[in-house]
Amino acid sequence: MKGILKIYHPDETLKYNIRNTYCKAVYSNQQHFLEVEIITDDSLDHVDDDSLQYNFPQLSLEVFDFPIDSAEIEGKTIKINDSDEETYTEVDLLMMKMLISMIMSFFLRKTKKVSFR
Repeated sequence: MKGILKIYHPDETLKYNIRNTYCKAVYSNQQHFLEVEIITDDSLDHVDDDSLQYNFPQLSLEVFDFPIDSAEIEGKTIKINDSDEETYTEVDLLMMKMLISMIMSFFLRKTKKVSFR
């Protein structure tokens, strides 16, 4: 599947070209589970020189062991909510660095003085 993964940030929308994906229902221990993986390429041809995306050129997103009602997933919309008790999603460390950087960048713009002790 080719396409674009968009991540919305207050300053800009980051656009990643999807390199490959898979989505399937897995049957294990008499229950169906959803598995999804999205991997983007590291192409930066479409990115402005001052973009936040230069620090995080590639992402990998994954959903695993999410219980679903049946193996038929085509055309369905499935909402996945992680909680403190159950986690079904995982994001590559590069994504976490980006989110932390974006949060800190936003925080520092709104704060005139920051000190850590």
